[in-house]
Amino acid sequence: RGSVKIDPEALVRMFQAEEEKRDMERRKSLNFLNKAQKKSEGIKLLSDERARNIAIKLKRLPVATTDLAEKLKNLTWEFQDLSSDDLEQILTVIPTKEEGDKLREFIVPEARLRLRDVEQMVLPLALLPRCAARIRLLCIARTSKQLFTTTTRQLAAIRVACQSIQTSQ
Repeated sequence: RGSVKIDPEALVRMFQAEEEKRDMERRKSLNFLNKAQKKSEGIKLLSDERARNIAIKLKRLPVATTDLAEKLKNLTWEFQDLSSDDLEQILTVIPTKEEGDKLREFIVPEARLRLRDVEQMVLPLALLPRCAARIRLLCIARTSKQLFTTTTRQLAAIRVACQSIQTSQ
């Protein structure tokens, strides 16, 4: 068999490149972790587990909570930014009465800035009176429109059938 020549310098360059990649990935991870930790700084009014669940659900929404609170305040059920499923999910993140009372103490903009990012995100929902009832009302309004359309079609089909029976005699 033939001899294989190994270039030691090429091996060193290859392994150095791998080490540099790993170092860059570590730096990215540390930067991401540091950013996440900075966001969690501030006054904590919600338990860490509840705050994590709220953050996950609110960050998945395609609309900011301030915009959402405005839509809910005006009962704008026609807006298509959120699905009915999204609205159902929002019901689970609305602050409880006790949480809302604590959050409402931070109504002043300077005080809000002292809150953790999750509390700042959920604050507009806490400030909105009867938020859960508004969300349920929007869900009902959306489904009732679909239900009305479906029922109207079915009744039209029954009416046509009845007219056919009457004229066939």
